[in-house]
Amino acid sequence: MKGIVAHDTVRIRDLVSTDQLFGLSIVEYGCEGAPFDGILDLNYSSISIFGAISIFDYLKNQGAISGPVFAFYLSNISMKRKIIVCSGGREALVDTGTSLIIGPRRLVNNIQKLISAMPRGSEHYVSCFVVSTLPSIIFTINGINYPVPVQAYILNLRGDSRGHCYTTVKENTERTSREAWILGDIFLRLYFSVFDQGNDRIDLAQAV
Repeated sequence: MKGIVAHDTVRIRDLVSTDQLFGLSIVEYGCEGAPFDGILDLNYSSISIFGAISIFDYLKNQGAISGPVFAFYLSNISMKRKIIVCSGGREALVDTGTSLIIGPRRLVNNIQKLISAMPRGSEHYVSCFVVSTLPSIIFTINGINYPVPVQAYILNLRGDSRGHCYTTVKENTERTSREAWILGDIFLRLYFSVFDQGNDRIDLAQAV
């Protein structure tokens, strides 16, 4: 996208961020039909390309919030006991701005092959008739298992007119030497996530 930097007052219930710096989109490419009109960034201000202070850091610096911690609960709702993706460990990012689960191409292909998913354009699908037989995907983080059941990683359980149900595990198309995973909203709907900036850590608990 292309745009300009603007200033405004942002209110979140009783919290007020005055003279808040943010990017105002003028031209967008590839997301014109998106069902949202903005993204609220709560990331570290140090990575801002504008040098802007995020709303979270502004409120924290003003003493408007009690501590450098925020949490998400998105309401909405090892496969077959074998390590089939990465036995040596990989980096993982938890990202509320990503809808799907994104991983390195060869590792994602391992998952697609195991569930017999077939490619169709940039998508992969399975027959809706076999969805109930598919296993969970288990991410092991610091020795703790975080299962993602088939009901979460299959996009449409009823399928399309061909009886195809599509997977939400996609390969990372960006060129990078890091084989990192991005755990997006598909994962975050299953787990309550606490972002503790004060201790540079993320805490996860099963959503109930």
